[in-house]
Amino acid sequence: MAKTLSPSLGKLLHRSGLFVPALMWLLMSASVCATTIFNNPPPSLDEYIEILKAGEAQGTVIRKAVEEGPRGARQMVYYRFRTADGREIEKGAWAAREWWDRAEPGQTFTVYYLKSDPQKNRPMSTAGWENSWPLPVFSALALACGIVALLWSVHRALWQRRVYERGSEARGELVELSSRNDEPGGSAGFRVVYRFRDSGGAVRRGKGWWMTEEEAKRWRNFAGIRVRYDRYNSAHHVLVDDPRPFA
Repeated sequence: MAKTLSPSLGKLLHRSGLFVPALMWLLMSASVCATTIFNNPPPSLDEYIEILKAGEAQGTVIRKAVEEGPRGARQMVYYRFRTADGREIEKGAWAAREWWDRAEPGQTFTVYYLKSDPQKNRPMSTAGWENSWPLPVFSALALACGIVALLWSVHRALWQRRVYERGSEARGELVELSSRNDEPGGSAGFRVVYRFRDSGGAVRRGKGWWMTEEEAKRWRNFAGIRVRYDRYNSAHHVLVDDPRPFA
């Protein structure tokens, strides 16, 4: 049996159709996630636990001002509140436009603070982490999905290359050339649909990679095509690039 030349890992990743979109998704979600966390850093796990146990305090607006900072002008609201044990805390917080527009000296609102460190507190009216948590959570989930998709496509390309290099070869039968339109009005893409019988007699069915119509023409001219499969798990199989008939 002639040795089958394995495609490069990069070629297999490109053929998967998932690696490039997953990589782009990963980069975009990582950017969104980093920007979200940088602009609105969430409390630590310990702080979340304490916040869940924290009591409420009544805060009072002292003043509001527009101040220049490292990131440019920021709308700040300064407020005061008293803790359960009598400590008086004053703090300034960046205010979302919704709160900035309606904040006036003397206005009261609810404040949550850490009992162990009252300087760490959040006024509910600022639409802070307690109202904006979906954005960092969803961006983190998007990041995780991108990582999983990227790892899955790499894993798939690696086992395909292993099957190319070490798998058993079988005579495959062309079932059809399925087609799709890459985009409305665009050129058609074609995929080889094949089936073969492994050494144990089981019939397996699979699909090749998307190719152009010119590339697909080669597969119509042969009654038999070459397939390689994992001898220990024939569910893992690949269509051999070379469409020469099985010898």
